[in-house]
Amino acid sequence: MIWASPDQAKSLRKARENGTNGGYLAGQVTDPVASRGLGLPIHVSANLPARTVIVADPTRIHIGLRSDVRVAVSEDYAFDKDVTAFRATYRVAGLAVDAPSALYVIKAAAS
Repeated sequence: MIWASPDQAKSLRKARENGTNGGYLAGQVTDPVASRGLGLPIHVSANLPARTVIVADPTRIHIGLRSDVRVAVSEDYAFDKDVTAFRATYRVAGLAVDAPSALYVIKAAAS
């Protein structure tokens, strides 16, 4: 997976494999450019600092849950349109990576 700050996600979509004459990292012209790079999904996160990209193997990242998932239902929201709202909440205990090579944080130069 690739997580990117908004400024870097735009650059990743335009990046080429071999300078100006290589193929786009995002794949073919007909591929969904906004969601993939080098065959990996690109997730844009405003929570990352500017110029930051994280590349990770999600099968090697483990998250501990401190509580069960709670689902709340409200029929009050948009009652006049016959809509029901759902909300799922849970608490996370922490994040662990079982292999250091499974996660890379890349910080782009300021220029």
